[in-house]
Amino acid sequence: MKQILTTFIFSIYFSFVFGQMPAYYQGIDFSQAPATVEANLKTLITNTHFPLTYSQTYSWIKLSDEDESNTSNVVLMYNSQSESKNNTIGGGNTTQPEVWNREHVYPQSMINAPADADLHHLRACDGVINNNRGNLAFKAGSGSYGSTSGGWYPGDEWKGDVARMIMYVYLRYNEPWSDVGTQALFLQWNVEDPVSNIERQRNDIIYGAQGNRNPFIDQPYLATYFWGGTPAEDTWGWPNTVQESALNNISVYPNPATANGTIQLENINVEITDAYLSDVTGRIVQVWNEFELSSGSSTISIGALDAGNYFLTLQSNAAMTAKKIVVE
Repeated sequence: MKQILTTFIFSIYFSFVFGQMPAYYQGIDFSQAPATVEANLKTLITNTHFPLTYSQTYSWIKLSDEDESNTSNVVLMYNSQSESKNNTIGGGNTTQPEVWNREHVYPQSMINAPADADLHHLRACDGVINNNRGNLAFKAGSGSYGSTSGGWYPGDEWKGDVARMIMYVYLRYNEPWSDVGTQALFLQWNVEDPVSNIERQRNDIIYGAQGNRNPFIDQPYLATYFWGGTPAEDTWGWPNTVQESALNNISVYPNPATANGTIQLENINVEITDAYLSDVTGRIVQVWNEFELSSGSSTISIGALDAGNYFLTLQSNAAMTAKKIVVE
C-alpha cells in the first residue's frame, strides 16, 4: 500500500485527539497559515450569524447569563452579583426593582447594526456600574473592577471574558482594538484568565440563538496563532502540536544502520509529506518521495553512504521532526 493510505490513519488519530472541537468548525483546516485560518473563521462566523433585533436580546441574556447555582438569576458582569432575571432596567419590567441592563463590552456608540444586538458581546450588568464604565477603553489593573488611569479595569475574574469578546468583535466586524484597549493587553488577559463555565454556557446558548459561536471561547489558542504573544490555553489540541507529537513517536530501527541496507519506520500515525536524510553539515544525501506503508510501518532503503552520523527529517503538512541515524 502506498503512503497515501496514511491519510486514513491520520484521520482516525486526528478525530480522536480533536474530540473536543465542536462540529461547527469541521469545515476549517486549522493546519493552514494563520492568515488563512483567520479569514476562513471570519467567513464562518459571519455566514452563520442570523442577527437578532435589539429588543430580542433581553430574553436571550436571561438564558445565556443564567446563574448555574440559581436558575432564577443572572450573573452580573464586573461585580459577579447574582440578580433576579426579572429585575431588568426596562425590558418589560413594570413591577420589580430595576437593577440590571445590557452592557455592550464594545461600546454601543462605536458600532452599528447588527453588532449592537450581537449577544457575543452583550452581558447582564448592574446599571450603575454599566453607566460608570460608559465608553471607557479597557486598561491594565489588578483586583476588583473600576476606573483606572482614565480607562476601565474589568476585574481579575472578568478580564479574560472581556478579551475574548473583543477578539470576537474584531474578527466578526473588523472593529479596531484601539477604541477599546490594545491587542497586546487582550492577548495577555486571554492567557491570565482562562475560559470560565459561564463563557462556555453563553457560547452554547448564543449559538442556538443567533447561529454562530465565539471561536476564542472554544479555542483560546487561536489568538496566539493569529497574533502571537504568550501561548494561551489549547483546549482541543492544535494541529501542529498533534502532528509534531505523532512524528516524534515514530521509531526508527536498526540504529545504527548499514549502508546499502534498510531501516524500518514504526508507529506511523500521521501523513508524511517529505522525508530526507542529511549529513552533519546539513547536506541532503537522500530523499524519499514515496514509500510503502503496511500497518503503520514502512521499510526504506539506505544508499551507499559513508560511515558517520546523519539526520532523518520527517515532515507532515504542519510539523517536522529530525531523528539521528548512525550509519556503520
